[in-house]
Amino acid sequence: MATRQLKSNLKLISTGTAPTTTTLPRGFCAFGTVSGVTSLWGNITGSAIVNLIAAGTSPVTIVQVTGNSTTSVMSQDAVTRELGLKQSLSEKDQPNGYAGLDAAGKIKTAALPDYLLSKMLFGGTINQAGLATLSAAFKAKYNVSTTTLQMTSTNYAAYEGVFFIAQDTAVFTNVNIIGVANVSTGDWIMSIGTAWQKVDNTDAVVSVRAGASGAVQTGEVVILLTDLRADSLGALTAAATRANIVTNDSLLTAIQKLMKWYADFGGLAWKTQITPSTDVASGTFPSANIPVATATARGGVSVQAASVISLTGTEGAIDLKIGDGLKKNASNQLEADIELVIEEI
Repeated sequence: MATRQLKSNLKLISTGTAPTTTTLPRGFCAFGTVSGVTSLWGNITGSAIVNLIAAGTSPVTIVQVTGNSTTSVMSQDAVTRELGLKQSLSEKDQPNGYAGLDAAGKIKTAALPDYLLSKMLFGGTINQAGLATLSAAFKAKYNVSTTTLQMTSTNYAAYEGVFFIAQDTAVFTNVNIIGVANVSTGDWIMSIGTAWQKVDNTDAVVSVRAGASGAVQTGEVVILLTDLRADSLGALTAAATRANIVTNDSLLTAIQKLMKWYADFGGLAWKTQITPSTDVASGTFPSANIPVATATARGGVSVQAASVISLTGTEGAIDLKIGDGLKKNASNQLEADIELVIEEI
C-alpha cells in the first residue's frame, strides 16, 4: 500500500544552538541540548522562543498555520496511525479490499456472497450456437458491459450456479449446446462448477399411459378413465343418508351417495314404472316400499292403471282421495271440501 510522508511540527536541535523565530516558525517546537541543558523550546506567539520546560507553567498550544487561520492538529504519530488504516482507491471492489456502491447507492451484486443470492443466478438465454444474451444480474456480477457473451463447453468453472434458458429464433429439439446433449427449447443449461448440465424443464408430458408422451392438446383427455378402478377408491360403502351430489364432491363421495339411493329404492331407481304383480314377486322392488292407499290418504298415490291397486270387496266401496280437497265417494261422485278465501288488501 502506498504511504504519504508528512513533516512533523517537532524539530530536533542538532547544532547545540537555541532556535530562533527564523529557524522555528510559529506553532513549532524543538528539543535538544543547548549549552549542556536538555530542554524543549517552542514558538507560541511568533515573536519569541520560549524554553517550555524552564517556563514551567507556561501554556502550550500546538497549532498548524494554514494561510491566515490556525486549527488544532493531531500529532504525527496519530496521523501516521490513521493513514495506516486507510485503504487506497485501487483496493475498491478487490479481494480483501472494500465494496463500492452502484449509481443507486446500493452494494453491487458482485460484492455480495453467493448464499445471499441463493447461489443460482439467471444468466439469460442461450441459442444453438452457445451465444448467450445476458441478463442484467449476470452483467452486474461479472462486470460485463456487452449484451451477449459466447459461452464454451469448458468455461463452467467461472460461472458456477449460473443457468441459461435454451431459446432461439426457431424451436429446436435435442441439439447439443456447449457440450450438453439433447437440449430442447425451454431447458436450462446450468454450471455446477465442474461441468455444464441440463435441467429438463420442457413442457412435454414425459409419460401418461402405455408410453404416451408429448404436449397435452386442447380438449384432449389424456388420462383414460378405464384405468380408474373401483378398488383404487378405497372402501365403497353407502352413505348414511340420502343426499344429492353437489359441486366439489369427490368421486368416492358421489359413488357412496348413489349407493345409498340404490340401497333404499332397489330396482326402482332404474325403472320408469312399477308393476307390482311382477316387480314385487321377483324381488326387484320390495313390497314394503309400495305405497298403500287408505281412506284418509291425500295425494299419496298416483293411479296409472286399474291393476296398480287391488281392492278387497266390491269396487267403489272405498273413498279415493284425489289430491288435496277432492275425493270420489262410494257413488262414484266427486266431492270437494275446498274453501275459497279472498283476502282484502
